[in-house]
Amino acid sequence: MGKKKERRRRHKRVDSPRHWVTCPHCPHHAGGFKRSYQSRKAALRAKKVQHLDSSISAYRCPHDSEFWHLGHLPRAVQQGITTRGEMYQ
Repeated sequence: MGKKKERRRRHKRVDSPRHWVTCPHCPHHAGGFKRSYQSRKAALRAKKVQHLDSSISAYRCPHDSEFWHLGHLPRAVQQGITTRGEMYQ
């Protein structure tokens, strides 16, 4: 194994999908609270790692703009009544 691969393995990425915290503001439909990721990129990486379907989107936490969640688009957005931007202002 080369030095480059060794270095990569030693340093975990901060935006890794395994780096999440529980959001104290956003309840999850199955109980508990949603996971919060540090960036949109980390949330999308978590989506890929968890093999979630394509209807799952990354969106900013409505209570703490520093974090991102994964979830389905609201029905109003799916039906074209409003846009994502209007929904998450």
